[in-house]
Amino acid sequence: MTNQEITEKFLSALRKYLSGDIMIDEAVEESGLKSRKQFQFRIKSAYAHNLIIVRRRIDPEKGTKVREWIYRSRGIAKGMEVFVIPDIPDDETFFSAVAEKFLGFLKELLSREDKEEINIGIVSGTGAADTVKYVVKEGFWQEIMGGTKFKGTTKQGKEKSINIVAICSTNLDGWELDGNANISTLLLARMLKENLPAFEVTPHGISTELVVFEDASKQVDDRPSNKIILQIVDPKRADPNSKDKSKLDILIAGVGSSKDSKNVLKKVIDQEMNVKVPEKVVGDVGFWAIDKDGNIVEIRDDEHRKLQVYSLITPEIMRELAAGGGIVMLIARNHRHDETVSKTIPIRAAIRGGYGNVIFTDEDTANELIKEPL
Repeated sequence: MTNQEITEKFLSALRKYLSGDIMIDEAVEESGLKSRKQFQFRIKSAYAHNLIIVRRRIDPEKGTKVREWIYRSRGIAKGMEVFVIPDIPDDETFFSAVAEKFLGFLKELLSREDKEEINIGIVSGTGAADTVKYVVKEGFWQEIMGGTKFKGTTKQGKEKSINIVAICSTNLDGWELDGNANISTLLLARMLKENLPAFEVTPHGISTELVVFEDASKQVDDRPSNKIILQIVDPKRADPNSKDKSKLDILIAGVGSSKDSKNVLKKVIDQEMNVKVPEKVVGDVGFWAIDKDGNIVEIRDDEHRKLQVYSLITPEIMRELAAGGGIVMLIARNHRHDETVSKTIPIRAAIRGGYGNVIFTDEDTANELIKEPL
């Protein structure tokens, strides 16, 4: 189907149908088509050709209420952004809204004439992976960015580059692709290469076992691919003599709940490794176990050896980024994929710990969050 087949007559009928002025059969008749199937097919084609745009609703008033709640409780709302998608949205509505905001943040970075290098980190998990899924959805870049052109050089004439880095992995028999940051990194890099041909875009995958003991983490850090990522994410960890700060501009992460049967800490450490996760753990952020106050909780086996879901970012770096001008996106809600998993307590804990400065949630979860002081 070509653009010419999407007539003004059809678009007029579609606008009336979407606004509720007419029913679908009336819209079919007004558009001059013969069946609902033809009408629905025209809708898909018009969307694919960017002739119609579906906007995702984010309720600014509800986001402001959450920010005020944070400020009243902790006085830390400076620089904090909260985006609340109304009602209990379906996955497409929710993650399309998050994806649109991510591209908004990226647009600001791409438009900066002095910005030579942009660095984006992706934490494994369904929240980050589903966000990337909608960012790379066919036609989504054109819909959000429109015809905006971005210069591939700075005002000093230096070439601009984008690094997409995986922060932690989910390599476990039977669910290697479930939210794996390596996969998300490749998908995002491919989409950016297609739409930003003037930029050098490089994906960096992580090489690691899922869980490591503390005494083995340095060896994993020293793997060549991980070393490259650490030079971006945590230069001092890559080289103790370095005085550089983290170069990350955006980090995309979720918040896990210990009550979730699919939670990595519960599924891997508790069930697979038979090491008891402490009762005080309410969830995790960036795969670091946290208590209700946002403090990091150590997990040790019977021999008192410390275990950690391997991550190339520490809680300290997350705090530094959130407080120092970086964008740390925490994506969490009580409702996902047609199931309910309470994340209210771990979201509160992540905010208390200062691990993020951009929160995405739905209206129901937001209402639960502000029921008691932070």
